[in-house]
Amino acid sequence: MNHAAIRTALEAKLNALGAISVAWPGVPYTPPTSGVWYKPAILPGGVDVAAGVAGSVHQNGDFQVSVFAPAGTGTTALHAAADALVAHFDRVLLGTTLHTGVPEIGPLLAEPDWLQLPVTVPYTVL
Repeated sequence: MNHAAIRTALEAKLNALGAISVAWPGVPYTPPTSGVWYKPAILPGGVDVAAGVAGSVHQNGDFQVSVFAPAGTGTTALHAAADALVAHFDRVLLGTTLHTGVPEIGPLLAEPDWLQLPVTVPYTVL
């Protein structure tokens, strides 16, 4: 599975959540003044070869989806959106070879204008 196919599958899964605005890479975006939004990034990882040189190749990586909210709006909606991501991506099969692992919620990052909560979804292509 090539990188474009991995990106398409992961972004389609994210898009299926609906209701929450997404700042897609490479597309102009104006964040909302209230509520939460997602900002995804694909972080390709290493490649493993199972059972030596003649074995199958496994591509690994992380699909990082940061959840953002304006500063001063609290963290309730931020955590609810992160929890929804975790439930949505927890150990699913996308297509026939792309598997996601157990997502993890990272630490809350606070800036003067916004709050960010990163959610990391590990994936493997067999």
